[in-house]
Amino acid sequence: MAERKNNLHLETQFVHATGSGEPPVGQPTATPVYAAATYTYESMDQMDRAFAGEIEGYVYTRHGNPTVNIFEKAICAVESGATARAYGSGMAAIHAALFACELSPGSVVLASQDLYGATTNLLLNIFGSFGIKTLFADFSNLEEVRGKTLESKPRVLIAETISNPLLKVCDVDACAEIAHSSGARLIIDNTFASPYLCQPLTHGADLVVHSATKFLSGHADAMGGIAVSRDELDRVALTGVMKLAGEASRYSFGILSRVPPSQNATRSLSPGSTRKSHGAPPATTTCNRALGAFAGKPGSRSSLSSSVPSRATRWPPAE
Repeated sequence: MAERKNNLHLETQFVHATGSGEPPVGQPTATPVYAAATYTYESMDQMDRAFAGEIEGYVYTRHGNPTVNIFEKAICAVESGATARAYGSGMAAIHAALFACELSPGSVVLASQDLYGATTNLLLNIFGSFGIKTLFADFSNLEEVRGKTLESKPRVLIAETISNPLLKVCDVDACAEIAHSSGARLIIDNTFASPYLCQPLTHGADLVVHSATKFLSGHADAMGGIAVSRDELDRVALTGVMKLAGEASRYSFGILSRVPPSQNATRSLSPGSTRKSHGAPPATTTCNRALGAFAGKPGSRSSLSSSVPSRATRWPPAE
């Protein structure tokens, strides 16, 4: 073996010695950061099938990354969603959610007048340049929301669970009823409430988005966003935006996916939120189970949503 190595050029020896190697014996207790930009397969045929989506697998990290996918599964679970995709920022997640609603020239978006300023900017200056019209309403005034919905026939209603920065609370159940009665979809930005205090999909919203930079991070050391849908059919659109415009940093999501409960989202959500919510149930327990279940299993991409008890993330409980 030593004689063979001596016959190899030094650079060749480095290539062989620093390859990806075999997976470690034993599963890591924290989410590994998979820094690879590309992935190798036993054959080109197998890689082609993975690239085409015919089999599960990773090919190019802009199209999917094991570290990021672990976080997607965890938030999809605690939000009781059917599918989720992560992005480089909360704004990219909002962009993806709007895109999933099939907006086209002439479409109308009815937005809360208290939306985060960058969201308003996105609607007016980016989507507006493509002929999509945005109207605004006070979502704390349900009669105004209902009236403008009936009048303008919007394709999408968008609001925040708790508005940034005015802290107005949205009645998600009522807004979902108004939206669906007119054939519209409801997008809820759940950044300020977090899944610990509210899961909008369980109250009728169609898509929920987060700036993971805020409460889901908790330490001001990672940036990202995520969009979760109650409908598996939205996965194609959400994935399309991820591939073309909103790649998520595997380093940021390695930080965001930290476990156990004393770290990351669970620290920012649990102690302070418990005091603020007078003992809300620990949705973070579900989050940690989801993260722990997939740490060290980059090949596992099945949905966790079916394993979440229907009442596990709802508060207050139904009478």
